[in-house]
Amino acid sequence: MGHSSCLPRFSEALKSAQSQFPNALTVFSGDAFSPSVEAAVLKGWHMVPILNELGVDVACYGNHDFDFGEKTAVELAAGCRFPWLMSNVVDAKGRRIADALEYLVVELEGFKVGFFALAGTDWPANCQHLPADSRIVDPVATAQKMIAYLRTEANVDFVIALTHMRLPEDLLVVGECPGMDLVLGGHDHEYSVTERPGWCSIVKSGSDFHDLSIVHMVVDVQDRSLVRVDVERQTNFTDPTYPSNKAMTAIISKVQAQMSTILDRALLYSEVDLDGRSAVGRTSETNLGNLLADLLRHYYQCDIAFVNSGSIRCNRVIPSGPVSVRDMFGALPFGNVFVTKRVIGKDLLTALENSVGDSRTDGRFLQLSGLGITVNLAYPAGQRVISAHHHPATASHPSALDPSRVYSVAMINFIADGFDGYDSLKAAEHSVNTESGVSENAMLMQVFADPGSDACEQDEGARRAREALVKRTRDGLPAVAPVVEGRIIFV
Repeated sequence: MGHSSCLPRFSEALKSAQSQFPNALTVFSGDAFSPSVEAAVLKGWHMVPILNELGVDVACYGNHDFDFGEKTAVELAAGCRFPWLMSNVVDAKGRRIADALEYLVVELEGFKVGFFALAGTDWPANCQHLPADSRIVDPVATAQKMIAYLRTEANVDFVIALTHMRLPEDLLVVGECPGMDLVLGGHDHEYSVTERPGWCSIVKSGSDFHDLSIVHMVVDVQDRSLVRVDVERQTNFTDPTYPSNKAMTAIISKVQAQMSTILDRALLYSEVDLDGRSAVGRTSETNLGNLLADLLRHYYQCDIAFVNSGSIRCNRVIPSGPVSVRDMFGALPFGNVFVTKRVIGKDLLTALENSVGDSRTDGRFLQLSGLGITVNLAYPAGQRVISAHHHPATASHPSALDPSRVYSVAMINFIADGFDGYDSLKAAEHSVNTESGVSENAMLMQVFADPGSDACEQDEGARRAREALVKRTRDGLPAVAPVVEGRIIFV
C-alpha cells in the first residue's frame, strides 16, 4: 500500500468500471500483501480488507506474497473473498504452494473462461521465504498442460493466463503455447501492452495502484472465438482532484490508526544514546551508523556493508532506553531496499574516495562495517584514503583491501545504482537485487521484532544479525550497545 493516496481514487475508478460492466471480472496478478512500510509492520493483513473492497474475483500469487512465509500467505488468502491461483509452484510432494488452485473455470456472459497462473523461474532468487522444498515447474510445460486440460477436459471457450513473470518469460510462454487468448501479468512494475501478430496480448498493469486496465475481449458469438482484445488504460490516480472512494478512504484511515499504535511500540532497548545527528553522521563514524551497517553485513553475511549517511534522517540523538518502531523508521524513513553486489577492490577504493570527497556535510559519507579506513582531508579529493583494511568476521586481524580481489558488499539500492557519485559501484554484479532485497523497515522488523514469527523462523539472515548484535534483553526487549570504535580515522 506504498502509495495509499492513489488507492481511494483507483478504487473509485474501478467501482465506476464495475458499475459500467457489471459482468466483468476484476483480476489481480500478484504481490498484493507486500512490500510496503505497512506490510513490514502489519505482515500483509492491511491488504485483506482493501482487496475485498476492490471486489477482486480472482488473483494469482506473486513472490512478495510470501515475504512472511507460506503459513501467513495461506492465512491472508483465506481472509480474501476470492480464490488464489498458482499452477507451477509445488513442494517435494507435488502439492501446490499456499493451498493455491491450479485453475479456475467461470461462466462469463454465456462463455466458459478458464484461468491458470504461472510463476517466473526467477522466483527462488527473488523470494526469501518460499518453502525450502518448493520448486518452479517449467512455465512452458505447465502452460501447455493447462491449455490442453482447459480446452479438452473443461471445454472452455477462452483461456487466460495470470502470470507473475518478467516480460521476456511471458513472451517465451506465449510463443511456445498457442491456445491462450490473453495474458494478464504482474512482476514487471511498469505498465505495458504487448501485441504481436498471431500471438495473444500481454497486459501488464503497473504497480502501486497507479494504473487500471479495462480489458475488452471482443468475440465472435457464432463460432465462439476471440476477434481482438482492446485495452483501455486509466492512470490519473495521482491527481488530487480525482474523486476518492469513501469506503476505501475509511479502510485506509483504520490502517493508519493501526500503524500509529504499532509505531509507538518499543522495538529494541539501547543501552547507549544513538547518535543520528546529520552534521555528525555526514562527517564521522557514529554508533547508530555502525549499528545499521553491522545489521546489514550480518543479515546478508557479506564481507563489507555500507550505509550512506544521507539515508539516516532522524537528525537527533535517540536517548538510551526503549527505542520505538517510530524512532527507527524515522532514522531510515525512505524505505530503501538493501542489495548486495560483487565489487572489485579497486572500485571499492574509488567508492571510499567518493565517501570523503566532499568536505561539506554530504550525504554520500559512508558508515562502514567490515572495513576500516584512515583519511587525510588535507589531501586532494580522490587521494584522501591513506589506508583501507578489510575486517573479516572470521579473522582476528584485518588485511589490507586488495585492489584485485572481489568482495561481497551490501548497500542501499540508491548508491548501488550509482547515485551520489558512486559510479564505480553501478556496473558491479548483483548477488541480491532490488526485487529480492529487503527494505530497511522490513529488515529492522525481522531482526528485532517477532523473532518467533513464521518468516523469521525461516530467515537465516534475521537470526544471524540478531545473534551478532543482541547479547541480552532489557525490559523484555533485545538490547544493543553500539560504540564508535575507530572504523574511520582522520589524521
